[in-house]
Amino acid sequence: MNTSITTRAKTGCGNLYVTIIFTNKGVVDNIFANLGKSGTCAFTFMSSYCAILSKICKDINKKTFIGILKETKGNMCQFGADSCIEKLNLMIIDVLGTDFPEQKGEK
Repeated sequence: MNTSITTRAKTGCGNLYVTIIFTNKGVVDNIFANLGKSGTCAFTFMSSYCAILSKICKDINKKTFIGILKETKGNMCQFGADSCIEKLNLMIIDVLGTDFPEQKGEK
């Protein structure tokens, strides 16, 4: 049975909801984000970004994946530390940083 975790944060662009779905083996299956109203640029970007993240995280271990997310630190819009991309990455890191079963290739 798959499990999921949904978290919420306020950003300069509105409320950001992030859902991470895990397989029954504890591997990340999908990452979804919802930001503001559908049809906006930010909403579309988040959907595309999460689709890319979902594909990447299936092929590498959790530690490497978190490292990639941390490398994006500082990529912000006019909202600074309150930017949606910064919050999204931090929310994913927080969830994956907890004690979940290993990702592919991780010991």
